[in-house]
Amino acid sequence: MGFFVFVMAFLYLRNYLELVRMEYQISVVEREIAIWKEKCDELLEEIEYLSSDEYVEKMAREKLGLVKPGEIQFIVTDPSAADESSGVEERPGRDPSKILD
Repeated sequence: MGFFVFVMAFLYLRNYLELVRMEYQISVVEREIAIWKEKCDELLEEIEYLSSDEYVEKMAREKLGLVKPGEIQFIVTDPSAADESSGVEERPGRDPSKILD
């Protein structure tokens, strides 16, 4: 009878320890899932911003030098110049509606 109780206690303890180990692994995986979801949300926000009209206009102005119709683009060539007019160059902007394909 004592041997039977010992075997049952051993089997119960082994199963209990296996359950605890599995619960720990589940908590680790759930934390990883939360981290990846957060990264995914950040990337989706970045995609949304990069697809926005605001970003496209910013890049068109900064990288391509495009301006809206009627605007004049000024380029500061020497910001440390004492004479304000000597360091500023006026350049006609490129109107994107007049660019031929």
